[in-house]
Amino acid sequence: MIKGLSWSVSVFFGVLALGVVVRLGGEALAVIMGVLLGVMAIIPFGLILLAATKSNSRTQERSAPPVVILGGGISPGEYHRNSFPYQYQPWSEPDYLPMPPEREFHIVGEN
Repeated sequence: MIKGLSWSVSVFFGVLALGVVVRLGGEALAVIMGVLLGVMAIIPFGLILLAATKSNSRTQERSAPPVVILGGGISPGEYHRNSFPYQYQPWSEPDYLPMPPEREFHIVGEN
């Protein structure tokens, strides 16, 4: 039953396609063939890309090591003119010690 139904559906769409092809001009057929061949050409590259991203996602499941920053003892919040952490200021003019810009950290590979 299912085999006969599938044959009849295939024959119906084959006759329908043949009727469309007979009525279309050469340029329209060229466009249709170009689209079909383009889609067929993309399929292998899509499968390769899918396989590559699948294997790449497995390697990135590792947890990233912790980020340890070893640096000076002055945090950007303590770096103001009037709250210099030493007992005296080495310069008489406080403008010689500008406020450092805020630092932004970007972890490579994360969004």
